[in-house]
Amino acid sequence: MRFQTKLLLSYSLIIVLLAIVLGIAFYEYSSDVFERNARSSLVSVSGRMARELDNLARTMDFVTTYLLSDSDFYSSMVSLAYLDRNEPGDFFYINEGWRLVKRTLLSYSISRNFHAVNVFNRSGDFLSSNLVDFAATSDSRPRLADVPWLSRADAQGGRPVLIPPYDDPWRPSGSGGPRVYGLARAVQGAKGPMGYIEVQNALSDLDSLFSLPEGEGAKAIAFLSDGTLFYARTSMGSLALAHYASLAKAPCDASLARNPATGREEIVASASADFAGVRILLAQDRVLLLKSLAFTRNITIVVGLLIILVSLVYNYLFSRQLARPIRQLKAYMEGTEIGNLPDALDFEGPSHPLSGSAGDEIEALGRAFVDLRSRLGESISRELVSQSLQSRARFDSLQAQVSPHFLYNILTVIANKGLEAGSEEIGEICDGIADMLRYSTSTTARSATLAQEIEHVRSYLFLMKKRLEHRLEFSIEADPTLLGERTPKIVLQQLAENSISHGFDGSKKTLSVSLSLFARNGRWRVEVGDDGVGFDAEVLSSLRRKTDTIAAERPGSESPGSAIGGMGLVNLYSRLRLFYEGDFNFELGVSPLGGALVAIGAPLGSGRAD
Repeated sequence: MRFQTKLLLSYSLIIVLLAIVLGIAFYEYSSDVFERNARSSLVSVSGRMARELDNLARTMDFVTTYLLSDSDFYSSMVSLAYLDRNEPGDFFYINEGWRLVKRTLLSYSISRNFHAVNVFNRSGDFLSSNLVDFAATSDSRPRLADVPWLSRADAQGGRPVLIPPYDDPWRPSGSGGPRVYGLARAVQGAKGPMGYIEVQNALSDLDSLFSLPEGEGAKAIAFLSDGTLFYARTSMGSLALAHYASLAKAPCDASLARNPATGREEIVASASADFAGVRILLAQDRVLLLKSLAFTRNITIVVGLLIILVSLVYNYLFSRQLARPIRQLKAYMEGTEIGNLPDALDFEGPSHPLSGSAGDEIEALGRAFVDLRSRLGESISRELVSQSLQSRARFDSLQAQVSPHFLYNILTVIANKGLEAGSEEIGEICDGIADMLRYSTSTTARSATLAQEIEHVRSYLFLMKKRLEHRLEFSIEADPTLLGERTPKIVLQQLAENSISHGFDGSKKTLSVSLSLFARNGRWRVEVGDDGVGFDAEVLSSLRRKTDTIAAERPGSESPGSAIGGMGLVNLYSRLRLFYEGDFNFELGVSPLGGALVAIGAPLGSGRAD
């Protein structure tokens, strides 16, 4: 048997065995790593869910504690619970109690951050911070039977009680609405419970907290400390529920357990939300988890076959007369350095080992090596330039990044100090600033709904009102059916800021700013006007020339005012033009109030989400 044949068979056999062994080893290793990563991920996600649930519970508990620490609120609860409703002399104190409780519930920080904070007693009084969905009722006693947690709150003696999701009993009959969950506690008096405080949040908050990727067989279940089901996105049988409840009682990082309802193995991990008194269990179907590796297995097989095929061809083509030409090629390779990459290699001449019939394949390889040297030299030059530009861009990016978390923490400290000092106004200002920072610094989306934009400009005008006091008045009117339309972020604030910045003329004591949102001829329209000095004729002419120049340019080209950092009306025009692809309204004129008017608009449903 010729040496070439022996070499071909030997190498081919070795390559086939190596491909099979390495393919099997790679697949087994990938499966093991994938499963270990899934376990680690479940542990991490369950811990995160527990911490977030504790944060939600602490926030709701803080509201109940804050209300109970208010002496006026507590005195009002005593009056409503114990004074005789049939005694005319007590009417004043009962009405005063209603007024004080209602005033406390309608504070900005309460109504802004919760679905509802309800206060009621068994005497029939009911007050809520949610005036949109609930109205004060003259007698709440008929609905007490529908409140599922009263007996638990009474048994806890004033300690907080976490309430699993339930249908809100206070919503008017037939009005529908979201399911809620919450935290409640009894207000203890000398004779036992004299009322209740209920903090509600929408069930969608829990759905978001316990959300997991779909299609991978993962589920999240939460149980209270007494084994009662607190949350499950989908319904399940009693057998599966009992199985998960028993697993939740035994703390574990991650383990395998067989589901008696399905007979399949699941990877389970649990974590405890200690403050909320909830045990969270995550279960991942192992079969569905590993099923996603089918693609990896198929790719491994295909790649192995390709390697074997290419190797057989390679062995056949290059097993003849390899030594001499390969040594020469090796010498060329070893002598290659960055400095001599541009130098040419000469393969011409019949005596050259890389030319002629004795070295056809190696000659091609040699010429490919020459081409590779040339491309490598060009690539290195380009890479050096690219790395330089990339380093500069990374430096500029890092230099431009500013994390607002320190500001959030400072604002929270100031708000808490304000509450401790009895000044809710400080808390409202800090909440407004925090909302504006959070909205303007968020990078998760470049567009927003008109509802979000109006809420943002409301916060801005609220803060400017606090600053300018009587010198600024504002009004906002919006058609609620248009609040879902989308627009670039921080558009309305620019218009309001323009009115405030340029509306004062040095003589008027008060500046009135109005914002209205309405629909006209199949398009939504926002008008922002003021009673200030209005547009100067020269300024108005300049603005219109610039917008006309931008409108005449090719879409996608950089235009005046579109550079990073520009936030004027020309920049606003450029952003609207790019976002709505030219189909939008942008008008400058005189407001009915006598000052400047800027109007923008677009076809209904034309905004695109990120």
